[in-house]
Order: sequence, then structure tokens, then C-alpha cells
Amino acid sequence: MFSVVVISHNRQKSLLKLLKSIPRGPVDGEAIEIVVVDSSMPPVIVPQDQDIQYVRTLPFGEKVSAKLNIGIRVSQGDRFILLADDGYMMPGSIEQAMRLSRNFPPQSMGTFFMNAYLSSGQEVCLCNTEMCNLIMRKDEFFELGGFDERFSFKFIDNEIMHRMYRSGYTLQVVVGCCWVHDPKED
Repeated sequence: MFSVVVISHNRQKSLLKLLKSIPRGPVDGEAIEIVVVDSSMPPVIVPQDQDIQYVRTLPFGEKVSAKLNIGIRVSQGDRFILLADDGYMMPGSIEQAMRLSRNFPPQSMGTFFMNAYLSSGQEVCLCNTEMCNLIMRKDEFFELGGFDERFSFKFIDNEIMHRMYRSGYTLQVVVGCCWVHDPKED
């Protein structure tokens, strides 16, 4: 099984758009599950769907790193992709991530492309290793200790990358997988 873990906070419309961009049912015979970790006030309304597991966390108290660790911990897949609710996946992206991540060598993690918009409205395509551009095996993620819950939202991706590189992990770029950052949606 492949898990799609989504962190959500007060973006109802863009969360629904993201959920629509995630395929349902098996891909090449492998099941997909979706885990939404929500800390919105009031809670977001997630469509009743057997493929979506909804995890409610408190809006204050736990850091984003703890909320992501919870979502990954409750997921059932052997591999996961992290997504934020302020964008959506391009068609075929999840399927490509699933196919390519099956063949990742041990001690590796994946990243993928992100389309973002500059303040001028110009679209740019980036390949970066942000928290929400992470594809990884669940067991290896927790062998590294997961996201360090002492750090704030803006640093957890850099910190885990540093631990991965120090531990000898390699980075795999998943070509054909693209997340579109769309902050204007909500």
C-alpha cells in the first residue's frame, strides 16, 4: 500500500481540490490510502470516503512536525508521500511517485517538482527538498527518528535532510511528478 499524507490547516477549498487530484483505487495493483491530518478551526469537512483516514489534532500545542509524524505513524503504507493542502498534484503524479518509489535503493528518499507562482504572477518550476516534497519508506523514516519535534515548521525539512545525508541516504528525483502550489485558492 502507498500512503498519501496531507497536512491541512484552514484551507477547505484547496484541500478538496488536492483530494480530487489524488487517484482512488489501485495503481498497478497497489492500493492507495489518504491520511488527512487536520488542525483547522473549525475542522475542515472531508468527504466521506473509505480511502480517506481523517486525523484531528489540536490547532495549538503540537508543532507541525509532531502532526506530520502522527499522520505518517497511523498510515498503513510501506511508502508515503507528504503533501500540503495549499496546492494540488498534476495528473499522473501520484502514480509516477508510486511506480518509481517501489524501486528506490535502500536508504534513499525522493523529491519532486513544484510549480509555484512569484509575486508578479510568473510561474516557476522548482525541484526542491521541502517537507511536502518528500517520498520515503515509512520504516526508514522512523529509523531516522521522524521529524524532530523540537523544531518549528520552517526548519523540519532542512533538519531531516541533514540527518539523511549524514546517515548516507541518497536523493532520488521523481521525474514526472509535480505538485502545484496554489496559495490563492483559499
